[in-house]
Amino acid sequence: MVQVVAVFFVLGKGSSYGLGSVPPRTASLALAGAIVAVFATILLVKHVSVAVGSVVSRYLFPGDPLKKLKSLHKFRDQMWQLAIHVSMTSLEAYILFYEGGETVSWYSNYAHLWVPHPHAQNGLCAQTPQSIQLLYVLQMAIWIDTCFGHRFLEERHKDYFVMYLHHVVTIALVGVSYHYNYTKIGTIVLFVHDASDVPLDLLKIFNYCQLEGPKGLFLVELDYVLTVYTWVHCRFYLFGLLLFRGVICAPREVALAPQAIAHQVVPTTCEPRYTVCMAGYDKARKSDGFGRGHVKGALLGDGSFDVRRSFDEMGWGSHECLPVYWEATALLSTLQLLHYVWFCMLINIILVKLTESTEWHDSARDVYEGESDEEAEADPKPVAAKKAD
Repeated sequence: MVQVVAVFFVLGKGSSYGLGSVPPRTASLALAGAIVAVFATILLVKHVSVAVGSVVSRYLFPGDPLKKLKSLHKFRDQMWQLAIHVSMTSLEAYILFYEGGETVSWYSNYAHLWVPHPHAQNGLCAQTPQSIQLLYVLQMAIWIDTCFGHRFLEERHKDYFVMYLHHVVTIALVGVSYHYNYTKIGTIVLFVHDASDVPLDLLKIFNYCQLEGPKGLFLVELDYVLTVYTWVHCRFYLFGLLLFRGVICAPREVALAPQAIAHQVVPTTCEPRYTVCMAGYDKARKSDGFGRGHVKGALLGDGSFDVRRSFDEMGWGSHECLPVYWEATALLSTLQLLHYVWFCMLINIILVKLTESTEWHDSARDVYEGESDEEAEADPKPVAAKKAD
């Protein structure tokens, strides 16, 4: 609750860095409306999922796996998560690969994520596209609603506290990214996470429906392999590179580069001017070349930037040109640690299945799902019973 109040306070206060085409009052009202609209949509998806899931489970799935109320509730909760992740992934893909052609190069040149510098991406000269404004308002509303639902409405899993920390960190990251206009890097971070969540949502849904083995067309087994692959590729490889190159190295390369003098413009005339970030640049210039991690004749993104040298010359404290640099790095690093926690749970599912010869849904229940008292009484110690057989 405190964090939500802080979000509305920051939006209402406004920011010289933020999305210049959206007045603070309008942004606050848009977020409030989005929270209500997203919550209503979630309720609608839940009701439809319960109705459709009950019928499909009864007539199509072997053994009617959703006949237990607890299983049906978990299926319902995961269906709206799937709907959210698919819709957000589609919007983010549209922004990155259709609208923002230059953003596609982030795979090979992370410095492009910070050109123009976020200080120059607002106001009259370079307004943030409406699609990104829509994305951020929706994402903030989704995570606020998700955090509320996780705390008060949804069934609890064994990663309850890990997921709750994830919600809190994500709300903070979306708010910081919006306030300081770090929208290029923020959109990609959201895309990498949402895209990799889709196979995971499907895996949980297939597991609740017990679509494993030949009767379930091996959907659980196939999607498990896909989930592990996308998790490693998106959360460890892409996000790991994004965290180190795009968040730790690239902003310092751009903000401290000789070309940075043209990264900010006068709002009324749109003419280049020296940024306040570079006010002390001449003091760091060396007689035989450039300082701050750059060498003489260097071009932005040519690979010659030495991030360690930039820290040695400019110090390890926060730089005036990179607000909340270390705070954002710490929040993103926390997300990466949580990725490892969930990956260990994913791997543990297959280990339990192989070592104890259980079914997939039993392995997932032991490692992740947990069970209610109602389920325990209705189906006591299913794994132990299988071993006895």
